[in-house]
Amino acid sequence: MKKTVTLLIIAAIMLCGCSRGSTEQPVSSTEAASTAAATEMPETTTAPAQVAETTTEAPEERDPALDLSLKDMFVNLNVAAKNGKYMGEEFPELYDRYMTALKATGREAEWEKLCCTASAILDFAETPAKKIFADYNFWIYDNNVTGDHYSEISKSVYNGIGEEFREKFYTEGCSIGYPALLWMPEEYDEYMSGGYFTNISPEDKKYVRVLLIDESESIISDKNNTNGRNFFFDPMSYDVRGVSESDWFDESVHKEALGSLRNRAKLICNILESSHASRIFKFVATPSDADIILRFDCRNYKQENYSDGANIVTLNYTGFYLTAANNHTGETASVSFEYGDSPESVNIPVSGARYGAIEAPYPIMQGTDKAEQFAKTLATWFAE
Repeated sequence: MKKTVTLLIIAAIMLCGCSRGSTEQPVSSTEAASTAAATEMPETTTAPAQVAETTTEAPEERDPALDLSLKDMFVNLNVAAKNGKYMGEEFPELYDRYMTALKATGREAEWEKLCCTASAILDFAETPAKKIFADYNFWIYDNNVTGDHYSEISKSVYNGIGEEFREKFYTEGCSIGYPALLWMPEEYDEYMSGGYFTNISPEDKKYVRVLLIDESESIISDKNNTNGRNFFFDPMSYDVRGVSESDWFDESVHKEALGSLRNRAKLICNILESSHASRIFKFVATPSDADIILRFDCRNYKQENYSDGANIVTLNYTGFYLTAANNHTGETASVSFEYGDSPESVNIPVSGARYGAIEAPYPIMQGTDKAEQFAKTLATWFAE
């Protein structure tokens, strides 16, 4: 009994001593490891790792010239040549940049075609033919031109090319195809005497080429059908030279007069084109491309008066007079077509009396014996 009490007293004393004498807080294994590491001196030291510096370069900017059309290049270069600069860039630098872009995009051959067309337009623009085609619009059938890139650059060329640019692209002897043109005597004389006509182009084995010149002094316009016989009331005749200067007329009159000129020219063309001659006739744009120079004069060749008892009106008869000349040898041939069917009576339009004149229709020419013989004569000049 005494022994058991003693053991309990000793155990109680030990528990009390532990609780009173220890003030340290428990330490985790992780914290202990960290503390140990902090108090230990490293055995060796190493330099911090070197990190390579890297820079990202911006991609090279694409030259906009690579995406420009040939037309835009041509126009921009011309602006630079005429004004000294384009968008702050002088002509030499701009030209070199564009040529580099053409090479990079494989368009050098197409650029050469464009330059050849531009060269041909320059040659044409410096002759009276340019006035006939571009200023007067005296083309007979249509105004189509056969030339690579013509529609894209023609306006720029007609408006003038800077000399520095011209020296870069101009090539002598280039050619493109212009439509058949109706010439006036003044422009033809200017062409022949102004040094523009040098040599006739070589003969075409397939065609006999014809240049048409209208020497008529006036054209008839504003025609109205009367009395069922296709006689026409003519309130006014217009001077051909006035048609050349469109500002002499208001727009409607000029358009009407121009249409009359073209229609009259087509009547002459039909004489040859529909003939049964041994050669094919083709109308051309310039004297240098013509085998035959064909002149015609449309005029009133006789008059007859008609009266309704109160008023007298005059019926004018229209005739066509043609003269062809061989552009190589100078030999000539002529033919005339006149209207001879005089009516016994004419119904005068209500407003006709105050003008005092009416016009007969154009005489029949195409397919007549005279027309066929005339065409055959011209064809024999160029027989095989």
